[in-house]
Amino acid sequence: MLSIIFQNFKLIFWIISSFFCLFVIFKYKKNYSEVFNSWNLFILALLYTLYWIPQGFDITDEGFTLSKSWFMLHGMWEENINATWGSTLINGIWLKLLGTPSIFWARVGYSLLIASVASINFIILIEFFKKRESFFITLLIVIIGTILVPQTINYQNLPTIVILLSFLYMTKAIKKKKENYFIISGFFISISILVRFTNIIIIVIPIIYSLLRYFYITNDIKEFKKIILKSYLGVVIGILLGIIILVFTKSLNIYYTNIIELLINSNQFNTTHTYSSLIQINLNDLWLILSKSFFIGILLFVIPIIVNKDKKSFFKIITVITISWFMFFSMEFYGDSQNWKYLILSFSITGLIIFISLSKSIYEKYEVIFFGLVFFFLSHIGSDSGFRLLFFSQALVLPMSVFILLLKDTTFKLNNKPYTFRIPVYSFLIFLILVIITKKADDVYRERPRNELNTYFKSEALKGIKSNDRRVNTVDSLINFVENNFDKKKSMLVVGQMPMIYFMLDRKYIVKNLWRSNYDNSDKEPDYIIFSKKNIRDVSWPINSYPLSSIDSTIYKYYKNFCIENQYIKLYENEMFEIYSTLESIYNIDEGNLIIDDLFQCFNNGIACDWNRHRDNSVFSKDSINFYSLPTSQKIIFHNKDSETGITRDILNVDEMYYIEAWVYSNKKTEIVIQAGGGLSSKKIVIEKGKWIKIKAFLNASGTTLYFYSTLEEKDCINIDNVKLIKLGSLPNNINIID
Repeated sequence: MLSIIFQNFKLIFWIISSFFCLFVIFKYKKNYSEVFNSWNLFILALLYTLYWIPQGFDITDEGFTLSKSWFMLHGMWEENINATWGSTLINGIWLKLLGTPSIFWARVGYSLLIASVASINFIILIEFFKKRESFFITLLIVIIGTILVPQTINYQNLPTIVILLSFLYMTKAIKKKKENYFIISGFFISISILVRFTNIIIIVIPIIYSLLRYFYITNDIKEFKKIILKSYLGVVIGILLGIIILVFTKSLNIYYTNIIELLINSNQFNTTHTYSSLIQINLNDLWLILSKSFFIGILLFVIPIIVNKDKKSFFKIITVITISWFMFFSMEFYGDSQNWKYLILSFSITGLIIFISLSKSIYEKYEVIFFGLVFFFLSHIGSDSGFRLLFFSQALVLPMSVFILLLKDTTFKLNNKPYTFRIPVYSFLIFLILVIITKKADDVYRERPRNELNTYFKSEALKGIKSNDRRVNTVDSLINFVENNFDKKKSMLVVGQMPMIYFMLDRKYIVKNLWRSNYDNSDKEPDYIIFSKKNIRDVSWPINSYPLSSIDSTIYKYYKNFCIENQYIKLYENEMFEIYSTLESIYNIDEGNLIIDDLFQCFNNGIACDWNRHRDNSVFSKDSINFYSLPTSQKIIFHNKDSETGITRDILNVDEMYYIEAWVYSNKKTEIVIQAGGGLSSKKIVIEKGKWIKIKAFLNASGTTLYFYSTLEEKDCINIDNVKLIKLGSLPNNINIID
């Protein structure tokens, strides 16, 4: 049923949109002004985002969020208890409602979140500004915030809606004279910390807010105390809720440990997250914003003076169009691809500066100004995206709408003649519309232009999603191969920055960090390893992708060598992906084909029965070092006439595949070699000191003799026990190995 809905989404969308339009026409035909309400804004923002969600497929950032969120409630709770566990949990609950991995469903959740941000922002604004202008400017800025962003509920955008709710109830508490709303406001402050720990900085907001109100508005000490007490009562309730969840899930200590590690070792995930790097990034961004503000400020004063010299409407319209086009030209001509964002932020903060400098009624709107400043300067703390996070997280909606609306109503006098900033504000709004229109053709996160994204995926997790045909083919082909040939009980490692694969295949990840592929289980190699052959962060993969990044290239080379050293074979390959597998995961190891199962109980002159010396001067002894409950093992000792020593057995058939297994013990770290016939078919294995280690190899016999040997030095020795040799059958499921 859901697949049918996803596949016919566009038709369903237009039916719903048509009914909404008819509803608005008949509902508000007698009083058009009533159309500007929070519910209609919610629906408009929802319809806008829903219309675009089928297009595009990002395997990186969206995949990171979805994999963590999905598996948090599917057996990996403790692995996801970190600084953003609250947002991971909330998104996980949304994903779980459908019951199966679905990128389309995840994006529906994103659309609901964006629409909610718009609605809540509007409700806050209308406490201070007119409804109509608040409605349109909120919708416009929300749309700006959807350009080139991952379409998921995540730890960037979820805190925005939570903090907006806190500010909403803080505003309502004063406007409606309902003091208990401060408790709700404080509760949402604590929730914002649980969804993203770096939001802990806003825990001081009730104190700053109440101080501002006390010194500049009321001078009422009783109200001051009530705001503080009730707000922090809400904070305590929220924190206790989080602690209760962590205690009942036995993960409080994990959370505490991870937070301490985050604070002490700020670069544990990326060198750009060190305190010095984050400070530098934000200072650089602030300079870019303020350096533009000076010139924008001059224009904001010059334009009204020039326009007012000619009272004709036509001249004003031409002026608005000219200014808008000039700003649009500046957006692309100067700076890098992010210049338009800094231009928007500069205009917004300049508007606030001018308002504060000229307005005599600043205290009437101090609350909403304060809320806007909190979002503008604090919402991106801890992110290496700097001020650009305001766009990714929708945190720009409140400050930008507030600052622009304040500027619109600000006046100044020159030679006793009044001037307003409405013309430059209207010009700026047209500029925003131009940005939306021009960016829309190519605003899908890490994707080709929209006109190329017309092919639907066939895989279940991607139903309803479209991309370019080559990306669709490579991904669908990969998923189809894995689902039809991989044992779901076996482990899978994805090398490179493509965590979406875990989510799409519903296979738990086996790494601590989804970005670094840091698999560190030395006792068990991953059964399957998936590589990307091209840069997965390039918007054009696999069409004309750039080479792998330096970090990805290093990881790629490391795991390619790992595959060679551990006898992986290539199972599958397309133009973007390749899959390697352990031989153990492919071959049926049938005990019925057991050729040797030697526990080394029988010895003849120190050497195990049926075994021979690797070299004539090799020295052996029966040893009492126990392997489990066995009384003896084969000891191989260094001999001063020849450093290479070991045991052999003539038992193999040439050109047949064998599985070889043994347990070994060494008195120092050393290397042991298993050979099937000779050096052309061998495997070297490092043995740690002082413990029994199981070694194994899959070898195609190039001769008839099985070898175990090591290069020993004086006083060195190794023990071998429980040797198994199994003749392997054919490959299962008609898998063709790619050489």
